Amino acid sequence: MKNFFSFLILTIISISLNAQSRKSNPINLSEYQTKRFRSISDTLIPSSFIDTSSGGMGCQSVVYTVDSNFPIDSGYVTGTNVYNDLQKSQRYNISDFGFDSIQINKVIVHFGILHPSDSDGYVTAKIYQLNSLGFPDSLIETSDTLNVTDLIFNINGIAEFNFDLPVLCTKSFAVSVDFSNCQQDTIAVAHTIQNCFESTGSSFEQWDDFSWHQIKNSWQFETDLAIFPVLSNGVLIAAGLVSKKNNISIYPNPVLDLLNISSSSQYNEFSIYSLVGKNIIQQIVTETNDFQFNFSEFSNGIYFIKLAGNEGEFVKMIVVQH
Repeated sequence: MKNFFSFLILTIISISLNAQSRKSNPINLSEYQTKRFRSISDTLIPSSFIDTSSGGMGCQSVVYTVDSNFPIDSGYVTGTNVYNDLQKSQRYNISDFGFDSIQINKVIVHFGILHPSDSDGYVTAKIYQLNSLGFPDSLIETSDTLNVTDLIFNINGIAEFNFDLPVLCTKSFAVSVDFSNCQQDTIAVAHTIQNCFESTGSSFEQWDDFSWHQIKNSWQFETDLAIFPVLSNGVLIAAGLVSKKNNISIYPNPVLDLLNISSSSQYNEFSIYSLVGKNIIQQIVTETNDFQFNFSEFSNGIYFIKLAGNEGEFVKMIVVQH
């Protein structure tokens, strides 16, 4: 058995995979757990990768092996495998994060499996437009190239793929890792444990015939992939939103239930974002100077509130602690 990095914890569940269709159960699942997550300040991350203490779903981050028994040790569900898969991809809906459009300057990928042998290949990240069915379709841009050897010995499983210029994305898009130039049984992207995911049908793979398929249909379980776009404009809730004015009072913080908001300026729109930047609530404010919001039904964690009006926008981080 090959050696893996020290931050990965190996747990083996003994079951088998039907090699012909990838759809029959059960699958041989070897789980390799990692707790390395990207900062939320500039990166789109599905809530499935965020710890529950920070308002996320707290899904375990793993890699599953593929063992079809013929051949033995036949690779990885989210990486190089006996089926000669070309790419693995994660879909992002910009509106979920409160944006109309974004610019991406790099992609962070967490590789859960990196084998020192057979490491002469290289990988790239790609950004795709989606077709009418929500599948990756037209290629928008390709990143720089990283050698598998460099990933193994220099980056320790976490890689940054950079683009020459910021990539503009509107509405929805997909970000992929292309390992078609790698040996089989070499490399795999970390992902959430089976059936722990943010949005259904968001992870994809490209087969050796260049067709795209949802992982939930290929492998009969759902997951999110650790492929995270990084915004070129810095903060997740958009650059320049934080007001320099000191005329707003927001208390108490941490908040148990009722949050009081008082301002000498008039704001007519109130929004709440999760820690990962997902727009949870957006509503019109009728009491434009002073009002309250009830957080009693919210889970403990970190949130951002945004006020918008004629004088601009104001963003503040708050903590809900029941």
